[in-house]
Amino acid sequence: MSWEQSGRDGAAPEKRGLGIEVVLFVIVAVAIGAFIGQNTNKVKIDWTFLHFSAPLWLIILAVLIIGALLDRLVTIIARHRRNRRD
Repeated sequence: MSWEQSGRDGAAPEKRGLGIEVVLFVIVAVAIGAFIGQNTNKVKIDWTFLHFSAPLWLIILAVLIIGALLDRLVTIIARHRRNRRD
C-alpha cells in the first residue's frame, strides 16, 4: 500500500501494538544488561606506559568503540582515495 492509499486524507495508517524496532531494542538492551551484569570483575590492563584496572565490560566497550572509529576512518580514507582516482 502506497502512502497515497494509506488513509482518507493522506494520513498514515494507525499502528497497533509494539513495532519491530521496539522489540529489537528491548532484546538488545536486555542482552547488554546481562552482559554487563556477568562481566563486572575488574581486570588489570598493562599496555606500554598505561597500567590500570577497570571492569571487563568497560574494557570491551572501549575496544568496540575504538574498533568502530578505526573502521570509519579506514572507510573515509578508502573513499577519498577512490574519489581522487576517478
